[in-house]
Amino acid sequence: MKNFLYRVPFVLWLFLIATALVAQVQEEPTSGQEDGSVLTVQQNADEEPADMTPDDHPLTSGQVMGIGARGPQHSFWVPDFRVAQILDSNPYMTPQSHYRGYTSLNGDLQLIQYLGRDASIRYAGAVRFDTQAQIQGLQQFTNAHALSISKQFRSHAWDLLMDNETQYSQGANFGATGMEGLGSVITTTSAWGGIGNIQLESTALQPDLVPNQSILTLRSGRISNTILGEADYRPDGLYTFTMTGFYGLLHFTQSGLIDTAQEGLVFGVNRALTPYDSIALEYGYSNFTFSGTSQSLTNNYFGVLYGRRITGRIAASVGAGPQYISDGRPADNNNQLGWQARGTLDWQMKQVGLHASVIRSLTGGSGVLFGAYTNSVQGGLDYGFWRNWDANMIFGYARNTAIISAQRYDAQYLGVTATRHTGRNRDIFFSYNLQNQTSSGCAATTCAVSGIRHVFGIGFVWSHEPIGIY
Repeated sequence: MKNFLYRVPFVLWLFLIATALVAQVQEEPTSGQEDGSVLTVQQNADEEPADMTPDDHPLTSGQVMGIGARGPQHSFWVPDFRVAQILDSNPYMTPQSHYRGYTSLNGDLQLIQYLGRDASIRYAGAVRFDTQAQIQGLQQFTNAHALSISKQFRSHAWDLLMDNETQYSQGANFGATGMEGLGSVITTTSAWGGIGNIQLESTALQPDLVPNQSILTLRSGRISNTILGEADYRPDGLYTFTMTGFYGLLHFTQSGLIDTAQEGLVFGVNRALTPYDSIALEYGYSNFTFSGTSQSLTNNYFGVLYGRRITGRIAASVGAGPQYISDGRPADNNNQLGWQARGTLDWQMKQVGLHASVIRSLTGGSGVLFGAYTNSVQGGLDYGFWRNWDANMIFGYARNTAIISAQRYDAQYLGVTATRHTGRNRDIFFSYNLQNQTSSGCAATTCAVSGIRHVFGIGFVWSHEPIGIY
């Protein structure tokens, strides 16, 4: 009886997919108006924006420089629901693996509420149910949530920014925020999935100011919160002086992982070279502490940065400089001189969007290490390649090397999704996700997961157009 129940979803999926494809052949839309919002959204995304608001973040800001925002500010919320059949090769990411199939149900909600001209609340969340968890003895419901609250005060020469970013997930947010098998459901509240005509101003925090989670730990609940305050002074059209203070924490809801906290200050001087190009100098200080231990690390660094920004098209920045790491326990004598770097890219063409970030910096160790040198690159590519088809890819690589031991973790992820628009607010998607992590220099009792994982998915998405909030 149990075997029969597990086979039913596969048969049901074949029937539903065949029905949807046949309906699409019989009722192919003849214009963008007949197909509703799905096709219209893609056409709008391909056109040159007529009313772009430029991004004015300086290079040394605590928020990432973006390409600007399209259109007027509107408050809205966007729900969607997806059903998928998943084939997972290695749910636990262990050296021994075997494939298992299961059904996944997922509900997403994205929301933005503007409070006046310079304040906003953003939320992105998902709740997921899967039949695999019961087999493995895990909770059948997993969820991930991200909330951002920001407020900016503007005067003739001064800009003041207050920002708070909170995330909860049941897994590391390196690639999938714990929502296994469905790819990048939620990454940040300034990135909106599946809605091509919504382009928001950047509220993403610089990656080195946010508690790092680039070591994979699977379904382990955690809360990440970062509070940031920034003051920008613009005496003229050429120079901008910035001062940023921040405090971030990473707290785990179960034992076995290390709670971390980081705080610091960043001072910067920015100089505009042309309407599109700028350079900057910055000095940063950060301090890391770890719960249950007297261990602490302090980082002092300098950086030289260059940025290029063309509204609506490209925003790119790169910078590097020396850093000095000192151990809070003098007896350990782990002081080290090295270098740090970071870069971001947001590039938008008619049918292609590319987003990427690179960091080399001291981080808190992702709840596994007492501080780490972290080298990582993450990115995403969106491409509309046919009239009713589009695809997206996410990728990432991270190497975390412990500061006070010989431990090291190398993690990679890749996600590819192809979506077929079958009608108004209805899509079929095909997905493949890869996770891989290796470790060295650690005892078996202190290592995080290690193994390779392949996850295949096929399913339906029912989405809704943005619903206005008045």
